[in-house]
Amino acid sequence: MRTAREHRMSRTIGRLKEIWAELDYAQRRLLEIRTGVPLLAQTERASVRRTIDELEALYAHEDPGSSEL
Repeated sequence: MRTAREHRMSRTIGRLKEIWAELDYAQRRLLEIRTGVPLLAQTERASVRRTIDELEALYAHEDPGSSEL
């Protein structure tokens, strides 16, 4: 039989998981910057960084006079 403490801990962890699922990337990144604690694993950060670099490269090669969306 579970103790009251185990039940509270389980409930707290469940709530934290729900909150984490609701945070979008920008909110997670802001939390990471404010706390100084990396929230993504090293491999995930490398993947995100690569995607950002690719998007920035595409943006740099865009024609500024083009209004196509």
